[in-house]
Parts: sequence; structure tokens; C-alpha cells
Amino acid sequence: MRLEGKSAIVTGAGRGIGKAIARKFLEEGARVMICDLDEDCLGAAHEELSDFGQVRSELVDVTSREAVEYLAGQAKGAFGRIDVLANNAGISRFEPFLEITDENWNDTLAINLTGVFLCSQVVAAEMRNQASGAIVNMGSTNGILGEEGLAHYNASKAGVILLTKTMAIELAPHNIRVNSVCPGFILTELQLESGMSEEAIRDYTSLIPLNRYGRVEEVANAFAFLASDEASFITGTELVVDGVRPAGSEGLVPHRLPVLYGGVYGVDHIRTFNSRLFQIRKTSVTSATRRSTRMQWVWRFRASTTPSPQAIMSLNQFTTVSPWLQSAAVSG
Repeated sequence: MRLEGKSAIVTGAGRGIGKAIARKFLEEGARVMICDLDEDCLGAAHEELSDFGQVRSELVDVTSREAVEYLAGQAKGAFGRIDVLANNAGISRFEPFLEITDENWNDTLAINLTGVFLCSQVVAAEMRNQASGAIVNMGSTNGILGEEGLAHYNASKAGVILLTKTMAIELAPHNIRVNSVCPGFILTELQLESGMSEEAIRDYTSLIPLNRYGRVEEVANAFAFLASDEASFITGTELVVDGVRPAGSEGLVPHRLPVLYGGVYGVDHIRTFNSRLFQIRKTSVTSATRRSTRMQWVWRFRASTTPSPQAIMSLNQFTTVSPWLQSAAVSG
């Protein structure tokens, strides 16, 4: 068992992905403290998870430093140490950018980003004292590419990703690893309860090359891997779990990387690349035709551009760069 003898905290574990993470940690041998702000969900999760191992639970608001300090104290008191922190608590709302209220903006950033900061800072102080630890933050593909109607959520997840990278640098001397997991479309209880229809699910998953939605267990597996010693030389990265579909885009993924790493190819290259992709999307009749034509253009773009030495060096900072872009850098 990969987490045998370790102690973990999982936030937002009352249901969905958080509960799946807690269950996976327990199955891997960890002792787990779960927390949530929904008392009923937390109680039900505690009862269910108790069948899989040693679990404790606390009602906690992750936006409150006092509450987070209490949580860390309870976990350390119960288990003697804290080896793993899984920052999963989060919320999302679909709202057009021009209609987002100050309250909804602040609430989203407070839970999704400030909550990660507070939990990480408090728990990392304990980990520093024991000279070891692993923190895994819940990011999202929405933090890599934007998606309309989710400006506040997208911004919060982009913040989590860069906070993760910065924490990884600063905490490495204390033997504390920090990574994030970035799920794509994962079907959860909340989505089903919100009234998402089977037709909407089919439409969404039709854009994913694996032709299905992700499962909460698959995200939990990613968390368990990054929390374990199997990932002992991995820190400061984001592990994408999305079936190859980036947020807010259609079809195959290779076209996203020149946009993400615009400095690699330069602004003029990016404008040309994106303009051509837009033309393909407008003029191609079928999805299959679009994908085929787009892939031909991707490879033509790759063959006609030469990244600078600085760009090639910058690529080494990322573990999620696709093979075609790595190949372009090497051949240049």
C-alpha cells in the first residue's frame, strides 16, 4: 500500500471527488482526517469511509485561518503527524463575466484559492518541523485555458496552479513536495443533481477523444500517486486528468500548447497559428474533417518554426508538454 503509515488531511471530502480521494488514501493505508462545511454530507461520508480505515472528521471553513489551525491541530493530535494535505474544497458558478457580483467573485476566490493558501501555509509549517510532506492541490483544466461563464472559477484555478509552483520552490528545501491535479470533465453527484441532462453529458463527452467523461476515482488515483513516495522526485507540476480535452476548446489537444507557451514561438507565430485554426473551424463541415485538417496544420506549423535556445530551456520546466512540441524544440 502506497500510503501505509502516513496521515493525511482531505478538505471538501463530504462528497464527490473529495470523498473519493479520502477513500483512495484509506485504501492505500493512510489515516485520514476529512473536513467539509456541509455537516450532513460530512457525517454521511465519515460513516461510509469508516469501513475502509481510520478516519476522523471536522466541520471546517477553509477560508478561516482559525478554523484551519484547529483542523491541523486536531489531525496532529489524532495521528501524531501530518504527511499529506489534499486541498480539494472548492465551488463553481456559471455566470457571464458582466453579471458576476462582487460577492460571488469574492466567495469563489476565497474558497478555491485563499482556502488552498491558508491550509497549505498552516500544514506546511507542521511538515517543515518533521522535514517531510506532500501537498496536492485541486487545480482544473479551466486554470490552464479559459471557459466562458466561469471567469471567477477560471481565475481561482489559474491562481492555484501558480501558487502550487511557487510553493514547490520555496518548500523544497524542507523536503515538502507540492503538486496540483487538473481534472477536465468529471461527472459528479453535484452535476447530476443540478439537472445536467444525459444529452448535455453526451454532447460534452463527444468532444473528448477518449469518448467518455472522467470518474471521480480517476482523479483520486492521481492524488494518491502524487501523495506517495512513487512521486518522490515530482514537485511543482500539474497533472492533467482530462481525456485529452482542454477546457473551452474542441477536439484534439495539440493546438493549446503554442497558446500556453506563447513565449516559445513569439506573438506573430501564435497569431498566424490561431488564425489558421479559426479558418479551419469555420470552413470544415464535419468534426472529423476539422480534426484531420487541424492536425495537418499543426505539423506544418511545427516544421516551419524554430524555438530559441531560451524557449527550449523553458520547456524543461514543464512535464505536461506534448511530444510534438518537445520534438519541435529538439529538432530546432
